[in-house]
Amino acid sequence: MPPRPHSRTPEGLRALVRAGARHSSASIASPSLAIAADRIARGANFQLAASWAIESYGMPTWQRALASLSLTDRREWEGEPVPIGVYRFGALRRAVQAVAQQVDRPEDEVVAPLYAYVASRQLSTMQRLVLRVTTPAFVVSKVPALWRGLFTIGAVRIEKATTDSARMRFTVPGCLVDWLAPFCLGTSTQVVELAGGGGATVWEAERRALGADTWDVSFTVDWRSELDA
Repeated sequence: MPPRPHSRTPEGLRALVRAGARHSSASIASPSLAIAADRIARGANFQLAASWAIESYGMPTWQRALASLSLTDRREWEGEPVPIGVYRFGALRRAVQAVAQQVDRPEDEVVAPLYAYVASRQLSTMQRLVLRVTTPAFVVSKVPALWRGLFTIGAVRIEKATTDSARMRFTVPGCLVDWLAPFCLGTSTQVVELAGGGGATVWEAERRALGADTWDVSFTVDWRSELDA
């Protein structure tokens, strides 16, 4: 097995995605979902993606990204999504892809920092104070709850968590599979740092097709604890 890529380098992220693809027994087509079936992303994704894009790249870049979308996708954004509302994942993903095109970056390198931002903003001030006196393993155990606040479909399980590593398993539809590696990378890096750890790395350990456009994907997350620093 090749060395695990470090979470903070673009080369590491690309290696993670390439390595994950080798675990797949079949290629995953990007499905063209019906609008009703596509409504799986909660509005928190939309609100925070817009804030992140503007803070990271500026309002003009965000406006150009939105202008490049179809009228149907723009309406999803212009409708002022509310955090607990349910909206089209396709509209979210295409907007993030448009931002990536505007800044000339691969999609994965944009999704990872986006979800680090989302993880940070989804935690209240009190939660942040509590997390700072816990362990990274405890904080990583909160990722399933974070997922449930962002998507109405799919399941996330923490199969094990030790002082310096964890194993996450996702069961999701095919349309979400490509986002799992950067989602896992971004959220893990952020929550580990909130608990005083660092140097988080993510490796896709297994990918299995379960049928009916459902996939089982597991990741190993390693980090450096405060005691190891």
